[in-house]
Amino acid sequence: MAERNTTAPLDLPPPGVDAMEFYMQRARTLAAARASLAPAPAPNPASKSLSFDDRLKLERAIAKSEKLTSDAQAQLERPVLAPFELTPLEQVEEDNAKAKQYSESLTKKLHDHKLTQIQTLHVSVMATIERIEAKQLLPSRPQTSRIPRPITASTLAPEPQARPSRIPRLADLEACAPAYQSGKTFFERLNKTD
Repeated sequence: MAERNTTAPLDLPPPGVDAMEFYMQRARTLAAARASLAPAPAPNPASKSLSFDDRLKLERAIAKSEKLTSDAQAQLERPVLAPFELTPLEQVEEDNAKAKQYSESLTKKLHDHKLTQIQTLHVSVMATIERIEAKQLLPSRPQTSRIPRPITASTLAPEPQARPSRIPRLADLEACAPAYQSGKTFFERLNKTD
């Protein structure tokens, strides 16, 4: 802890003077002295050399920057944690995400429900088969592990009819033989003359 300077003179009003008046007068003189010592704002030399339009632009820019500064200051003074609100675009995205999640949950519930129904049906069918076999109303099942081939449309379809062949038959070639022989002899003679 710093020691107090006990050698400094006490600042007390002289005897017989009201203390309130004494301290108020001293504050007035100090304020006037400080005001006279403060430098006056220097005029902007550029503003005198500018044309009227340029000065107007400068004043507008200064006013706009002052407004932006005051807006920024007001924004800084606001609490950091604002109430939770979404923009319209964020709200649409959130709604779409919720709808997708709801649709997926419904699909899963439907799938689970169908699976449960199928399992219940399978159990009841197997129990019915066991009861019928116990009463021996059905012939005994074969003991093979071969699974029959499933019936499809191709196994039930009739045999396709044979399409006519596009390859010429031998009888057709014999009918064309005289023309072929004459063309062949023509080209053989042509080759011999060369």
